[in-house]
Amino acid sequence: MANKMQAVGTYMDEIKRRIQLIRQDQRGHSPDLSKPRFKCEKCKDAEWIWTGWDAAKPCECQEQRKYERRMRGAMIPDELKEANLDTYIQETPIQQELFLMITNYLSDFDSIRYTQQNSLGFVAKYGESRMKEQGAARHDPRYNSYGLGKTHLQVAAAKELISRGIGVLIVSDVAIMDELSNARMVEDGGQEYNRLMARLIEAPVLVWDDLGKSNPTQAKQKNYFQIVNERYKACRP
Repeated sequence: MANKMQAVGTYMDEIKRRIQLIRQDQRGHSPDLSKPRFKCEKCKDAEWIWTGWDAAKPCECQEQRKYERRMRGAMIPDELKEANLDTYIQETPIQQELFLMITNYLSDFDSIRYTQQNSLGFVAKYGESRMKEQGAARHDPRYNSYGLGKTHLQVAAAKELISRGIGVLIVSDVAIMDELSNARMVEDGGQEYNRLMARLIEAPVLVWDDLGKSNPTQAKQKNYFQIVNERYKACRP
């Protein structure tokens, strides 16, 4: 019923849009007919095809549109729009280990998703001290947590999950903590702050880049605890 009501609403919106085009045409401002008016001509971008007065079936474009919305909602950084697993460079044993970890995680995701042991932290998993020890033994400065392509792998993993129909939100620690701090100062009764917190807590999968890198304050510590604790209790990766 909800899908039918949504389809009816979309259909009514399309009728209104067509009326506006007719009015523009009557005023001498005709639309550019050389450009395609719809992404999908079959459903006129409604994502549903009417089979009767009160019946409709999903258009074949619907899954693609859902995928596009999940990609937009993920907030993938512009510089990593092309990042994927195939383009991850594995020059060092640590990078090979990280790649193996993320591919294993993705392979096991469906079976661990709704458990409380469903998350993965790259540096925490491998160990900053272990990296430095290997770097000292090999006299190789590349053995640290910088320049390993962790963010590349995180985005690549996010894209894989999105392609499976799973919603993902990607945030950078410093940026999101600044947003939360600024939202607290907005005089709106806490609406913006609560909206941001709800999005961080309720995202099906949260990719949190550089977790803990923001300058620590008591307010930020409370934010960290609330987000992680609520997600842990709800078994959200």
